[in-house]
Amino acid sequence: MKKMIKVLLSSIFCLSTLAGCSSSPYTKAEAQTLTIQGVPVYVEPDEETTQEDIDTFLKAIKAQPEFLKKNCTGIHLQGENAFINYAQQNFGDKYNKTFGYTIGEDVFLKTNLNVNGSKRDIDSVKDTVAHELWHVFDYANGNDEYYLSEFDFNILYNQNPGSISEYGATNVLEFFAEAGTMYLLSPEELKEKNMDVYNYFESLPKE
Repeated sequence: MKKMIKVLLSSIFCLSTLAGCSSSPYTKAEAQTLTIQGVPVYVEPDEETTQEDIDTFLKAIKAQPEFLKKNCTGIHLQGENAFINYAQQNFGDKYNKTFGYTIGEDVFLKTNLNVNGSKRDIDSVKDTVAHELWHVFDYANGNDEYYLSEFDFNILYNQNPGSISEYGATNVLEFFAEAGTMYLLSPEELKEKNMDVYNYFESLPKE
């Protein structure tokens, strides 16, 4: 079995507007379950969660390629208090300051857009969503013992662990998620940073 520490992944970078939505940005979000391209999305707000927060994340989810979402069994959009409370109940303080984490093929995202006096934009949210979905891809395409990234990709990580980002250097799982996100959102930047990694992602099946 994969070790729990490897299954519970977080991203320091991970912490829409629906067609026809006309609600005020200050309207409080309500709990509901949606489906986006076959993926269940569970809106789990707290008293501070606005509809604008949720709409931004829904838009970011819709923007992700289908191949990246197909193995995801659920995305939980949680208000900050709900996110922290759930994380503390299950994992202590480990994920309090993150924007998201994955458990197997489920993604948990903190939807608060106001961080340290500034507001996260849609590009930042897309980055978070993509990063966590690459963790799901990594998990789903591995085997009972290892993530996909722990096979051949591990060689690329060991050759130059700091080539993608400071956070990506943490371990091969984060290196994979960081590189995958860059492959989708900033492919030319990835080519400049590490062409071998770019070629690896280019070769992955995307059906």
